[in-house]
Amino acid sequence: MIKFDVFITDDLHPAIPEKLDRVSKKIGVAVEYHVYDSKGKTLDDVHEGHGKLLTEILAHAGRDEVVCFLDVDCLPYSLKELEDCFDWVTVNKSFIGNAQNISHTSKRNRVYAAPSMMMIHKQAWLDLKSPDLTCNKNMGDDDSLVDTAQLLTNRAIETGFEYKILLPIGYDDSKLVYKLGPYGFYGRGTKYPGTWHFFRMSSFKNGTHPLWEARVSEILSGKKIRPVFNSIGLDPHRMIPLNHRLSLRSSIFRKLKNFASK
Repeated sequence: MIKFDVFITDDLHPAIPEKLDRVSKKIGVAVEYHVYDSKGKTLDDVHEGHGKLLTEILAHAGRDEVVCFLDVDCLPYSLKELEDCFDWVTVNKSFIGNAQNISHTSKRNRVYAAPSMMMIHKQAWLDLKSPDLTCNKNMGDDDSLVDTAQLLTNRAIETGFEYKILLPIGYDDSKLVYKLGPYGFYGRGTKYPGTWHFFRMSSFKNGTHPLWEARVSEILSGKKIRPVFNSIGLDPHRMIPLNHRLSLRSSIFRKLKNFASK
């Protein structure tokens, strides 16, 4: 069984990991929580603690082990797709992760495999000189600015090391959208192959979010996740919602079928 290591803070609303537990059990994956003491800590401290945990887990992993990371607001929905990712990482001794970037900087085209859902073979980490996965948020210097786990992708690019990123399929909230370099858009409620990522954990300070609850309910009831907007497009504010596109396509197919039968 695939096991995900999940970083959480001690002040997180208990409903969040409880729902992730239920979804993970439904899908058929395991989760292990690592609780961070956030008392008196800043947001930057928490981000640093996250990266340090990932690095520590990798450092203590066995040489042939595949380490899997998941953000607590990232819901698994497809065991088949996650197993395909795990098998590819195992065979190729590489890594794979959800595609993200730091969209508000001049280095926004540096798309990387993010630990919202990430699988890393220990040998890949060693081959890339055991990078520290802690973020560096030196806002005065875009060249040195890296997000959590981004250094792994940066080193893979520099050395020509083979790896994979999972591009977003669609997203739910048009008011919170990021441009993923040249690859389209993602934002609050992004569907990736195998997982659905809420983004913006700050929305969970006092409880859950209606969008989160809706997606949890769909996964638990075995329904397909259908994002509202398509991630592929030139302008997120002018795109036809993905569900509408699908209904239009179905309508066109029906009309063509009826025409051919005449």
